[in-house]
Amino acid sequence: MVCFTPVLGGLLGDRVIGRRRAVTLGALPHLTAGHVCMAFDRSFLLARYLLVVGAGTLRANLISQFGDLYSKDDHRRESGFRSILAS
Repeated sequence: MVCFTPVLGGLLGDRVIGRRRAVTLGALPHLTAGHVCMAFDRSFLLARYLLVVGAGTLRANLISQFGDLYSKDDHRRESGFRSILAS
């Protein structure tokens, strides 16, 4: 599911709420609430759901924002993408 949710997160960021809001929506409420829910046994499945949705929303929109930092012909663009995708 973590591999599929960036598609939905990208659509949400590109067509509905914008990339910055999608990054904020993915990082703050979903990932934070997911990590809080992991502290309790009863909310483990909810925590996994929140983390998957948050990671998908964050990853898709953060990578596209990173791509906007460099122009298409900048030689640093490729090495920057390699470093962000490796982490």
